[in-house]
Amino acid sequence: MSGLPDAPNPVNLARHRDVGVGSLDSIELREVRLDVVALRRQGFAVPEGDKHQVAEDLRRVKRPILRNLDLRVESANQIGNIVVVTSANAGEGKSFLCVNLATSIASERDRSVLLVDGDLMKPHISRAFGIENEPGLTGFLADESVQIEDVIFRADAPGLFVLPAGPVSGFTTELLSSKRMREAFVEFSRNNPNCVVVFDSSPIRHSSSTVVLTSLASQVVVVVLAERTEQADLSTALEALDETKAIGIVLNQTQSSTEEQLYGWPDPDLGNPSSEST
Repeated sequence: MSGLPDAPNPVNLARHRDVGVGSLDSIELREVRLDVVALRRQGFAVPEGDKHQVAEDLRRVKRPILRNLDLRVESANQIGNIVVVTSANAGEGKSFLCVNLATSIASERDRSVLLVDGDLMKPHISRAFGIENEPGLTGFLADESVQIEDVIFRADAPGLFVLPAGPVSGFTTELLSSKRMREAFVEFSRNNPNCVVVFDSSPIRHSSSTVVLTSLASQVVVVVLAERTEQADLSTALEALDETKAIGIVLNQTQSSTEEQLYGWPDPDLGNPSSEST
C-alpha cells in the first residue's frame, strides 16, 4: 500500500468544508462484491455449521445498539449514529464483529449501514473486500478535491456500504481529529438518518487514533477475547474512553451464550478459524 504523496497540514485540514455528502440512496457509487467464500476464508464470515448460533448472538448484540440509536441525542461532542468497535489488544475479534454486525444491522427493514475501516494501520476489512488500494478515508481527509461519495462503495448486499481505510499516513490521528472529518460525518448523519456508521478502529492500547474516533461516536463496543484479554489491559482500555458515552462489552469465543456474550472467531491477525475456536 503506497503512502500519501504529501504529508497533510493539520491546520489546513480544519479549513476544508466542501465534503460533498449526500443521501446514499440518491448518489451513484461504485460497487463491491460481498464474497462470502473469500470472507470465510479470511476469518470474517462464519462457517456454515455455526451460522444460526452466531446470527442469534449478533441479534443480542445489535438490539441494545439500535435501541440506543433510537434514543440518541445529537450534541456538539458526538454524532448520534456512529458506533465504534474496538478492543484492548490486537487479535481479539473486533474486525470479525464489525463485518458481521454491519451485515446483521443492514438486514433490518428500516436501516442501512456504512462499514468504515478505521483501523488505518492494519486495514483488514479493506483487504477482505479487495479495496485496500482505493483512496478511502485517508484519501478523502487529506485531499480537499475528493468528495466522500468518491470513496464509498455500495456492496451487493442490500443496505450495506463500505468505506475503505485508504493509504497509510504518518498523520493518522491528525486526519481523524480534523474539522473535515467531523463535518463530513455530521453532514452524512444529517442526510442519512437511518444509516448506522460502524467503525472498525485500531486497538485502544495500540493507537491514539482510536480515542479520537470514539470521541465522535455516541456508542463504543469493546470486544474482549475469552480467556485471553487481561483484566489490566481491559481496565486501561476502558479508562481511555469517555464514560459519558454508551459503552458495551462483547465477550468473544465464550463457551456459554448470554445477552452480553458472542460466539466468534479470531481476528485475521490470528489466522483462519479452526474447530478449536468454537
